[in-house]
Amino acid sequence: NFDIHYYNNGQEYAELALEYLEEEFDNITDILGYPPYNKTKIFLYNSPSDMLQSNIGVDGTTFTIAGQTNFVKLQVEIAYPGSISAYKKELRYQITKMLIKDMMFGGSLAEMFQSAYLLNLPEWFVDGASKYIAYGWDVEMDDYVRDYFANTKGKKLGNIKNLENEKAVMIGQSMWNFVALKYGKSNISNILNLTRIVRNVERSIASTLGVPFDQFMTEWIEYYQRSIDMVASGYEPANKSDLIAGEGRKQINFNNVKFSPDGKYVAYSENINGRYKLKVQNLESGEETKLLTTGNNVINQTADFDLPLVDWINDTKIALVQNWYGFNYLLTYDLETKQKIRKSLQKFNQIKSISFHRNGKLAVISADVEAQNDIYLISMSRNAIKRLTRDQWDDFDPSFIPGTDAIVFSSNRPTDSLDHKMTDIKEVNDIFNLFAFDLDTTTSVVKRLTNTLSNDSKPMALDNKTIYFLSDQKGISNLYRYDLENEINYQVSNFSTSILDYDIDPSSNDITYLMLSKGNKRLFHTRNFLLEKNSFSPQTLRNQLQQIDFLRKRREKQTIKEII
Repeated sequence: NFDIHYYNNGQEYAELALEYLEEEFDNITDILGYPPYNKTKIFLYNSPSDMLQSNIGVDGTTFTIAGQTNFVKLQVEIAYPGSISAYKKELRYQITKMLIKDMMFGGSLAEMFQSAYLLNLPEWFVDGASKYIAYGWDVEMDDYVRDYFANTKGKKLGNIKNLENEKAVMIGQSMWNFVALKYGKSNISNILNLTRIVRNVERSIASTLGVPFDQFMTEWIEYYQRSIDMVASGYEPANKSDLIAGEGRKQINFNNVKFSPDGKYVAYSENINGRYKLKVQNLESGEETKLLTTGNNVINQTADFDLPLVDWINDTKIALVQNWYGFNYLLTYDLETKQKIRKSLQKFNQIKSISFHRNGKLAVISADVEAQNDIYLISMSRNAIKRLTRDQWDDFDPSFIPGTDAIVFSSNRPTDSLDHKMTDIKEVNDIFNLFAFDLDTTTSVVKRLTNTLSNDSKPMALDNKTIYFLSDQKGISNLYRYDLENEINYQVSNFSTSILDYDIDPSSNDITYLMLSKGNKRLFHTRNFLLEKNSFSPQTLRNQLQQIDFLRKRREKQTIKEII
């Protein structure tokens, strides 16, 4: 079904794509009700930064290869996002989006011209359907819809044809999710196929579902409003007075935030369409200082919003992981002397996180090499790199545990053995738990700390007894506390929107965190946060439905085993 094109060091990414898509392609075409008649050409890139440097430009309605202009064809560009779990979703999303466009605009040359002239599909329709089929009802969409309705107070959406960019994708994803839940997943293909015939989105939805389009929109609003009301009493929004960055309507992407070791400053990066700034804010005066500006604005491409990564080496030095002229570097910036030193990290295709030891001499990163996201230890003084894990499970967010020779990290590995190999890409899932790794051990075993059916991420140990981390156990990613002595975790915060990133100042119990608010990512700082409190929040409707589905699938597997 596929012709996959790749370049140097890209064979592993191509093999993973082929293995996954050959198994998943039939599922996608069954949902869409549309099997393509030709092979699909996939152009793979080892990283988003490599894709930004490409001039192939096949991802559009028209494109040119070897001087020949083609119309909509089964061709797509995909960049490896840095982990297998994310790669599976990106493959599914891009292939689905391509097939829907081919379904709507493909065919003979006459049909292409006719469709291009008569059929003008809104962004929410195509991108939203693709996102739903690839991601389902995920935490990101759930957060966006909850935030949207919290700020619109249940008002009507207006002309949905005018929705653009992230808003169009998220709102569209929620609409297709509503169609699948209330009217059945089979109606997705019915709506898509009827749209190709009648060339009108609203008419095809109304005819397929048997209700006027205005009534469908009202039902969509009521459904999500009810799901929000179910949990409203158990959660609370962030305090508006704690907002320290991101105020206003301008779309700014914050990706991580860090306190200085003395707790006087907070460092963060602002990424606007690929051009980013490193800023430091004095928490006492509120004064903001821009340390550097780098990166490039991208045009008609998707910027890499995972970079830069920021951490403090000591009270006066900041480390920044950046992609510079297509290669990864660790940039150290001295706040007093303004001196900048770059250390090459070119052996890594992508770097997903970095954390420094309190002594500033060691750093631990999670990075991708040949389709394996593993953990590496970096010695700043010796300029040496040591690989700690070596397998295809996704290992994220490593950080040091003070007073020990261990690190804690998040992983979707199914066992505590470092020798357990992946035999099928389907084994890689979105369930991430916490693990501890002893740097002095000679065994190939890690210690499992949490064992949940959720995404436990971004662990941070304040001492050798307590680890804080983010978890969506109840459906919203909140702050949790893990007690290393009694091996129990507790929910600490109960925000109504997921925490995207955070940091804690142990000396003051201050916490700074990134969160979606009024449609944009914003940065908050709460003083003297109650880190020892225990919160009890209800499950979201999304979380309840997912647990029911999980139990149903587990019972089906048990029944099959009993029959065999």
